[in-house]
Amino acid sequence: MARFFHFGGGLAGALTGVAAFSLGAWPGDFMYAGVMTGFLDFSTFRRAPKPNNWLVLPDGFEAVESADMASPRIALSPDELFVKLEGLVGSRRDWKLVDKDAGARRLRFIAVTRLLRFKDDIDIAVLPAAGAAGESEVAIYSRSRIGYSDLGTNAKRVKEILAAISMP
Repeated sequence: MARFFHFGGGLAGALTGVAAFSLGAWPGDFMYAGVMTGFLDFSTFRRAPKPNNWLVLPDGFEAVESADMASPRIALSPDELFVKLEGLVGSRRDWKLVDKDAGARRLRFIAVTRLLRFKDDIDIAVLPAAGAAGESEVAIYSRSRIGYSDLGTNAKRVKEILAAISMP
């Protein structure tokens, strides 16, 4: 039997562009305005208690979980940064875009590791930088689907993404 838990808008609404959402029947699935998506609510989600994930949040971002590192400020508007990220994901043969919402500036994709072909899930939200017009920050969560340790794969991937979007 599916169970749905409803959460109010607040910061989640600001991140998703929707006033309310529900946690769906499967972990990691969310329902926005009746449409099932895979977007993650960065402010309320709980990390698995394993070292096979990596989280980046802007400084001062209110969240249940602590970030592994702070998001850098990117000298692009949120819309420009979203387009750059979408192009980056699309350019990789080992990454598959699962869902995107340009209005909410959200991406979700799957990365496949080279050696053993493990699938990792990555969620990205592009946010306007507080107090800096024309600049952006990101929330990124990369996690392995299976296994206890990822030998640093998710951290490396996220740092590569941050390096790619920080370059002019």
